Amino acid sequence: MSKNRNYSEFYKKNEEVKADEPVQEVEEVTSEEIQEAEESAAEVKEETPVEEKPDPVKYGIVKGAARVNMREQPSKDSKVLAILPKGAKVKILTIGTGVAWEHIEFDGRKGYMMSQFVMGE
Repeated sequence: MSKNRNYSEFYKKNEEVKADEPVQEVEEVTSEEIQEAEESAAEVKEETPVEEKPDPVKYGIVKGAARVNMREQPSKDSKVLAILPKGAKVKILTIGTGVAWEHIEFDGRKGYMMSQFVMGE
């Protein structure tokens, strides 16, 4: 009960203060002044460099079978580029795609591996 009363008193006091304040006059702004301000803001925006942060590098470990195929395309029928041993560290190029294949890089070569054989670090 005392908290509610305190809030009520607070709002009453603020209303009283606002009622006693003098009314401020507002200057009219022309459409030309608005246009000048918008153009000035656009120039500043163009001149301000945007710092692009690279995506964090994500690595994974080959798991499952003793050796896993890295393929040219995300398909079991695609050409095998390399056969990676279990435990090999790979760079994951596509993160969080939720697909059956991961785009990876191993020893400077890019290819695809089934997601079930790549475990994130």
